[in-house]
Amino acid sequence: LKPSNILVSNRVVKIGDLGLATLASVSTLNKLEARRSSQVGTFLYMASEVESGRYNEKSDIYSLGVIMVEIFSHFSTAMERAEVLGRLRHGQIPGDWEQSHSIQRSLVQRMAAADPFVRPTCGEILNQLPSSEAYAPQTIKLEAELARRKETIARLRQLLDEHTIAHDHVD
Repeated sequence: LKPSNILVSNRVVKIGDLGLATLASVSTLNKLEARRSSQVGTFLYMASEVESGRYNEKSDIYSLGVIMVEIFSHFSTAMERAEVLGRLRHGQIPGDWEQSHSIQRSLVQRMAAADPFVRPTCGEILNQLPSSEAYAPQTIKLEAELARRKETIARLRQLLDEHTIAHDHVD
């Protein structure tokens, strides 16, 4: 799993490819190893057991744990993102993340555990999550921050336009 497998439509989140992990054949593993260096982004979400070729649905749980850390983090650079997500492989959850996301911390610690048998099932994850009402204040705060960022981006684009600086290549 990786963020592009998470689809949102009308405030409903769907996860594509969840549970499709199976025992990899040697040829599949060899192809994976050959492509790993060019797919660093995908590699960050990959559980360590995938490299050995012996993985199952718990590998998807690891990926969801990494995605959860990414969703609730604010990275300044792509390098910072890669370093933080890469350290999850060694069980290192960012200290500031742990302090500001106490509800998610214990769940992520289990989801990103090196040992797949420690990771929770999808059902256990759903049972551990608080109701959506518990997230309402945080959701409102994040939506306000997103709106502010969109305004900033719009102002920056306007400045670029005023100075006839091309920016079509920037998302």
